Amino acid sequence: MQNLMRTQPLTLAENAMDALTIGGLKCYYVNDYFGVRREIRAVDDISLTIRKNEIYGIAGESSSGKTSLIKTLAGAIRPPMRVVGGTVKFNFADGPIDVYGEPAKMKAARWRHLSYIMQGSMNVLNPVRRVKHAFTDFASRHMNLDPAAFRARVEAHLARLHLDPHVLEAFPHQLSGGMRQRLTIALATVCEPEFIIADEPTTALDVLVQQDVLALIKEVQARMQSSVIFVTHDMSVHAAITDRLAIMYAGRLAEEGPTQAIFDNPQHPYT
Repeated sequence: MQNLMRTQPLTLAENAMDALTIGGLKCYYVNDYFGVRREIRAVDDISLTIRKNEIYGIAGESSSGKTSLIKTLAGAIRPPMRVVGGTVKFNFADGPIDVYGEPAKMKAARWRHLSYIMQGSMNVLNPVRRVKHAFTDFASRHMNLDPAAFRARVEAHLARLHLDPHVLEAFPHQLSGGMRQRLTIALATVCEPEFIIADEPTTALDVLVQQDVLALIKEVQARMQSSVIFVTHDMSVHAAITDRLAIMYAGRLAEEGPTQAIFDNPQHPYT
């Protein structure tokens, strides 16, 4: 098994370069019915670090634990999902945050320092409200601007992402799938977060639209110098966009390393 993860304690210099540190993370789906306990080990003892200003890929077959892992990292878990061990610590400019040790600080950091590009734009955009309301609901309280200044900031951000500000007045069903996905990326990055989690953002998109979306994510990441976790089972996408790549299998990391090294010398059968 190829294993390029750290085995020695992190130095202070290395800590300063790490955006996220995960240690021995365990997250299980636990059901207790009629005195019988059943658990599914969706995330089973995972340790890794993600550096500042890098795109880190996570690949794996369906039900390997990819989505469970990123939900755990974002603190977005609901029963029967439980964190049963380990630590998740972000290193933001304002200071480090322990996701499960400092829930109040983590709640305040969401969207301002940490954002999430969900799989499927309609998981974010309300079908009966205009697009502009999504920006107001998610981002306005983090920017502390009056309505006119906030609208100007959003329109300028859309322009940088090659989107017409008039789309703010549209309903989601009036836009194409590719346009809606670009808007979800704009929504996730309008506050210029330090860390972005992207959960299969190119799923179900046409190949040419997928290329545009990938180019947009790379452009945004390069401009903001953010760290990105990019989750997809499409290895060609990882080859195009990620700096390092982890392969998940049965809730564990099967192998991890620079993306090119994984492609040149895969060790696990799934890879």
